[in-house]
Amino acid sequence: MQIRHIRSLSDILQRYDDTINFTPSDWAWEFLRRNQRFQSNARTDTLELSGEVAGEIQRVRLARRNRLAETWGLLTFPDVNLPASRTNVFWTDRACPGKIALFGRERATDEPDGLFDLAIQQCEVTHLTDGSGQAHLLLRGGGCVFQVRYRGLPFLSGTTATKLDVSLSTVHRPGAEANALAQARRLLSEAGAPVWTRRHVLLRDALVALEAHESGLCYRQTAMIFYSEARVSEAWNSGSTAMKSEMARRLAKGRHLRDGGYFELLSSGRARRPPLSPTHPARHRDGSSERGTFSRSGSSHVAACE
Repeated sequence: MQIRHIRSLSDILQRYDDTINFTPSDWAWEFLRRNQRFQSNARTDTLELSGEVAGEIQRVRLARRNRLAETWGLLTFPDVNLPASRTNVFWTDRACPGKIALFGRERATDEPDGLFDLAIQQCEVTHLTDGSGQAHLLLRGGGCVFQVRYRGLPFLSGTTATKLDVSLSTVHRPGAEANALAQARRLLSEAGAPVWTRRHVLLRDALVALEAHESGLCYRQTAMIFYSEARVSEAWNSGSTAMKSEMARRLAKGRHLRDGGYFELLSSGRARRPPLSPTHPARHRDGSSERGTFSRSGSSHVAACE
């Protein structure tokens, strides 16, 4: 989403209502795809893909490893203009080590379906074979997207009745099995309506602040997205810098996530972050000579935007 041709700042926040459905990998993609160096890399990518649509399954194969994409934590470059719900975002195992792995085996006679068997049957599935021959699945359903690894029998080859098990190698971590089942229930729309959490709100606000900055809004205009005009005017005229500093912190969070911090979203900070070149921070348009910059002590330099 890009903020363009602003008419009413107070109406902007509702455009982000669909982020309530975002998974951590969705959030990671939303911040990454706003990185200008990443966009440049994606535009120059020439790696060939082969693919076909078989029934309800889209199959894609990489001709070889895409090492440029891997520096960003991806197996291949998706369309940077689209959200994860509309393009194929496949993270590497190194960037996202907590992905669920499914193991396909021959189904026993009269063996009932499990949650992931049902999810595969009901979801839109994209099957990708990476440059090393490893299979990955994107499952779309229930308003969300999940990536899983796949091993075992050829995926839904049609020659053998396949039963899907959650691989034991992925459930030895605390909470991993419960997380796998929760993912399956979300795909099947059995998890109930999503609710806003503090983490969701913090990520949404950081994304909004980043978008506002990129669209040319100053701190005061950004604050009017979140608060009423009267409250913003009172804060700006009171002599306090609390609200200005709050907008600066949100922008700093957005920049951090865009410029490499998104790896933390993929596995709660445990992902190994590939080295990225330093970015050149843009200045915030707030009318001062210290636009949106932050001192080493963590204090922000902000100025009024009239």
